[in-house]
Amino acid sequence: SQQLFADWRAAQSPAANEKAAFAALNAACASSSNKAIRDALITWANHYCAAEIRSMEDLVRMSPSQELTEQAKSLQSTLFNPLSGTPFDSAQLRALTKKLRQAKRVASRRREREVKYQLPSLYKS
Repeated sequence: SQQLFADWRAAQSPAANEKAAFAALNAACASSSNKAIRDALITWANHYCAAEIRSMEDLVRMSPSQELTEQAKSLQSTLFNPLSGTPFDSAQLRALTKKLRQAKRVASRRREREVKYQLPSLYKS
């Protein structure tokens, strides 16, 4: 019983669950802690991107979204250049990740429907 609970709990962690990672990213954005946002963004991007994301550099290099790349660069600039006068806009990141997440879900559902209703070929090739 305890092992079952421990397994369930592990499956609910942000590292193992996209929904939990997205919730953690939203919470980090609400806190306005740039380091927490960076860590949560990396965890969420690991679920979103096809490749494994371990750092912001990986995210910038492998992101399928130009907008997400720009947000990642802006966050990095804010973190490592304290003299940059513009603060990081976490609300914009929240809106972008929500939009990307919804678009990925729609595409996934469309793909599932296409596979489900795909007719077998009439002739063997």
